[in-house]
This record gives sequence, C-alpha cells and structure tokens, in this order.
Amino acid sequence: MRRSVLPAMALALGVAVSGCGGGSDRDAAVPTPTPLAGSTAGQEPPATDTPAEPVNERGNVVRQLGEAVVVHPADDPAAQPDLAFTVLEITVDPECDRTDDPPVNGHFVAIRMEVAASPDHDPRVLTSFTEEDFSILGPDGAVVEVEDSNGDLCMEPEVTVSNMRFPPGIEYSGWIVLDVPVTAGALVYAAGGPQPDSEWQF
Repeated sequence: MRRSVLPAMALALGVAVSGCGGGSDRDAAVPTPTPLAGSTAGQEPPATDTPAEPVNERGNVVRQLGEAVVVHPADDPAAQPDLAFTVLEITVDPECDRTDDPPVNGHFVAIRMEVAASPDHDPRVLTSFTEEDFSILGPDGAVVEVEDSNGDLCMEPEVTVSNMRFPPGIEYSGWIVLDVPVTAGALVYAAGGPQPDSEWQF
C-alpha cells in the first residue's frame, strides 16, 4: 500500500509532506515505494550545528519506538542527512513466511522499519541496512555473539528492507530479522563514523 512519510522523519529530512499512513499489521509492512512531497533541491540547507544528543553509559542514544533516526554520510557528519529511519516494532519469535529453516540460535527477533530517503539523496551512494548493522545486548548489557544466522530466511524478500538500495525521495517499510539466543535486552544500530549508535529496549 502507498504510505506517507512519518512526520518526525519528514522533519528530520527537512521535507514537506501531507497525509498519514495507516495500519501496523504485517501486510502494511510490505516494502512500498512512496514519493516524498516537496524537495530541498536548490534551497539553502538549514544550519546543522545542533546540540549533541545525550547518550547512556554505553555511549548510545536511547530511542523510543517510532522515533526518527537520521543517517548522515559516514565521512561528513556535518552534512545534511540523506536518510532517516524509524524502528516501529520489535517482535520476538514472529510468525515466519518460511518455516523450513528455524533459528539456529533459539529465537528470531524481527525489526519493522520505515526508511525515507531525502529528495536530494544521491542514488549512486550505497546506503542500505543489513543484519550486520544491528546487534543485540542481553539483559546483562553484554553483546550477544552469534556465528550463524537464519534471520534472512524467516520472511520473504519482498517484505524485508535488508540490502535494499533507496532511490531519492522514496519511503520503504519492511523488516529485518535477527537470529539470537535471547528474548529480551536491547537492539543497537551501529551508525558508523563519528555518529553515536542508537539503542532500543525490548
């Protein structure tokens, strides 16, 4: 289904949008390209000298579900963000589309995301999200180490955002699935470069 950009994501990317998306079920999570209304092309970019976000004892920014996270070019953190994403849902042991390959580490943890690309995003720059961009901290705060994973075999490719290249001015919604031995803890997104990582409790 066609979806409008979440207001927080639009604000983060500096674009104007109208309308609102609806629904939070699995069908609504099928990756669907949606053009963003408005463009910042040719306009003077707003100042990027914003205060640093507070971090926790691990140096991560604590996020809430539905909170927009902007992604800056790794080599230029002062540049305008060209992508924003939100984690909408974290589901432990989701119902998989494919059941032939169960989790090798005990549990699947499914992350439902929305990703919006600025109208000025350069499609030649590969910016994608993969399972390797995320890690899980156990209840004790230690990183959960895994060697093998069947996370990419849980859901059909058309409902995932893993390894997807995002064209400018387009929003996608879909899933990334991790294969881990815990059912509670924290999800961490590694931003790369000088940006702090982001963390969600589940």
